[in-house]
Amino acid sequence: MKDSRTHRRQNGFSLIEILLAVGVFALFGTIMLSAFVYGRDAVRQAGDRVRAVELANGGIEVVRNIANPNYSNLSSFTNGTTYYVSTINNQWQLTTAPQLIDGKYTRKVIFGDGPNGSRAVNVTVAWAHNLTRTSNITVSTYFANWRQPTAPANKSGLFVYADGGTTSDSIKYRQLQLDGTWTTASPLPDVDPSTTNQAARSVKLFPAQTGSAKMLLTRHFNGTTQYFYATYWNGSAWGTPQLLAQWNSTSYVNVGNFGGDWLADGSFMTVYSDGSNAPKSKIFNGSSWGPTVNVGSLGSTSNFPSNIVVKARPQTNEVMMAVLDFEYNTNSNYYSNGSWRGYVKHASNSVGNSSKQIDFDWSPIDPTTGALVYTVNTQDRSLRARTFTADGQGSGSWNPVSNSNNQPVGSTIGSLAQAPRPSVASDFVSCDKDQDSPPAIYCYKFSPGPNGWQDPANKLITTSTAPGLQLSLDLAYEAKTSNLGLILYSDNTASAKLKRYDSIANSWDVNPVLGLPAASGIIQKTRLVARPNTDDLMTIVADANKNLYTGVFNGTDNTIYSSPSGKAWTNQNANGPSNSAVWFDFSWDN
Repeated sequence: MKDSRTHRRQNGFSLIEILLAVGVFALFGTIMLSAFVYGRDAVRQAGDRVRAVELANGGIEVVRNIANPNYSNLSSFTNGTTYYVSTINNQWQLTTAPQLIDGKYTRKVIFGDGPNGSRAVNVTVAWAHNLTRTSNITVSTYFANWRQPTAPANKSGLFVYADGGTTSDSIKYRQLQLDGTWTTASPLPDVDPSTTNQAARSVKLFPAQTGSAKMLLTRHFNGTTQYFYATYWNGSAWGTPQLLAQWNSTSYVNVGNFGGDWLADGSFMTVYSDGSNAPKSKIFNGSSWGPTVNVGSLGSTSNFPSNIVVKARPQTNEVMMAVLDFEYNTNSNYYSNGSWRGYVKHASNSVGNSSKQIDFDWSPIDPTTGALVYTVNTQDRSLRARTFTADGQGSGSWNPVSNSNNQPVGSTIGSLAQAPRPSVASDFVSCDKDQDSPPAIYCYKFSPGPNGWQDPANKLITTSTAPGLQLSLDLAYEAKTSNLGLILYSDNTASAKLKRYDSIANSWDVNPVLGLPAASGIIQKTRLVARPNTDDLMTIVADANKNLYTGVFNGTDNTIYSSPSGKAWTNQNANGPSNSAVWFDFSWDN
């Protein structure tokens, strides 16, 4: 009996044993389920935090992107104010309008003062951890003006000008030395020792991308024949002038029918008229000139280039050439991979053909983008622009034409110029002189893309400038500030005037910031050249008596330096050939 009962008890589980087993299973199930839930939540939290760190570091990079072109860009952001990251026209911006990222994250950027004049930047990213809890992370760093030396290095420069009137081939030069004084005016090598009557009518000086080398291009006229020369400056001495072309013609002796630029490989290209219907190009390799290349026919045999602009695409050996011809056509041609790609016609009926009616520049901010400004009919009252986008493979494409607003009735464009903004945005300031009586000067802003042309505040610079089709204005940006442009212009008096352009506010000064000292006659032509790494600019004016004056503009206090003597207002005692010719130029060393 005992053995039988024992056997029966071993054949099953008691109720207590079953309940105990169920309880143990439930306990372990709960533990496993809790581990899974909490593990999944931990993974989600870790992912949220990784994304938040990415956004915070991205905010730091946005500030870096804004500061790198020019540290002064950070000056527009106030300490303690909350900013949010946004994009405007594909450019990073900081705004005060809140932005929600991925429907979950809020990223705030707050500036403060850092050591030694730097700016502290704190980027905080916050997100909802759950219904009752918010998480956040903060990344901080400092930004300093590491590009700008404590004392900008002095820069030397080279000044070249015609000095023989209309009868002598005399060209002189002076160096602006590191101590701020001029060397004595000295003659350049004679272009033709056998004669002295090849008067210089046009003078253009091109600085190498680095160093002190220059290339001087000059066109001469002896009463029956025109000559085109190139003379190389190696930084300390001139080479022998090289005759690149000559042709018989007594017309269009003052037009700008040649240009040039330095390429990334250190060579120099010039494109010029030889009196035929096809511009020619040549390349200087640092010691000798290569063969003459035919850029291409402009059409009828009686046609010829009257205006040529040549600009190398930054950091490349590609070149854009824009040309206005005798028959009023505006064309461009692109050089890449050792050859010209062929003409693109932009207009067939410009306002004129004997004044500067075209200009082209690449954007320093986006070196794949360039802008051509021109006119399209004989009574044009608006500037036209087309943007060229290089593809990085030796080619590119033109965007559709964009028109500025019309100027008043009767304000037909007479001559024009543009300058690219050197930082922050790919936009250009463009100005024109009209053919009204007296002529007026108008200025505009052009931005590639949907914004196109914009009217700045106070776009009417003056209602009276020097009469004639010569360009009685010049444009440049302060190299350090970079957002501040300037125009040096004639207001039909003996004192040239300077006005400033605020690129951010899109506004010109109402009144001139400076009137230069009086010359001996009405100002006819001006030249404005920014000094690298500073807010100083060389100002040059030529008056109706064909005298020439120079002075360095101090962009800090908006005056002409009084010392040293090379920066002070100086009468160069020159004898130029014509009020309409470009017979002088200046370049800083790079």
